[in-house]
Amino acid sequence: MGLKREIYKLFEFVDISSIFDNHFKLFKENHSKFLFIGLPTLIMLGFSYYGKYTKELQDVITNSLSIFIGFFISILVFLPSVITAGKGKYIANRYKLVKELFYNVNYLTAISLICLLIVFIKSFFTNSNFITYLFNSNIILIYSNVCLTLFMILKRVHVLFNYDLKEEIKSIEKDIKEEQSQNFN
Repeated sequence: MGLKREIYKLFEFVDISSIFDNHFKLFKENHSKFLFIGLPTLIMLGFSYYGKYTKELQDVITNSLSIFIGFFISILVFLPSVITAGKGKYIANRYKLVKELFYNVNYLTAISLICLLIVFIKSFFTNSNFITYLFNSNIILIYSNVCLTLFMILKRVHVLFNYDLKEEIKSIEKDIKEEQSQNFN
C-alpha cells in the first residue's frame, strides 16, 4: 500500500490529465468533438491507407513541432499580461478567451511533446513493420490534431484582438470628437 502511494506521488508531478480535461471541456457540441477527434482519426486512416510516411515527412513533423513547442511556451508566458490589458465592456469576453487560449496552448504543448516522444521511441523499433505502422499512424493523428487546434487558437486570437481594436477605435473617435469640439469653440 505504501509503495503504491509513493509511486502515485512520484508521477503526480508529471500528471497532465488536467490539461486534457480542460481542453476537451471547451467542446460544448458534438460536431466540435467530431472535428477535433473524428477528423484527425479519418485523416490518420486515410493516410495509413493511401499515404506514404517517409523519413522526410517525419523530419518535417519533428522540426515543426520542435519550433512550435518553444513558441507555445512563449505564448503561455505572454497570456497573463493579455488579461490585464483589457478594458471596457469586452473584459468578460476577453477573460474567457484568454482562459480558453491558455487551455488550448497547454494542450498543444503537451500533445506536441507526446508526438516528439513517439517519434523518439519509434526510432528504436525499425525492424518491426507493425509497430512502425502503429507509431506512424499515431504521429499523423496527433499532428493533424495539432494543426486543427492551431486553427482554433488563431480564431480565438483574432477575436481577442478584434475586441481590442473596437475599444481602441472608440477611444480614438472619442478623442477626435473632443478635439473637434475644442477647435470649434
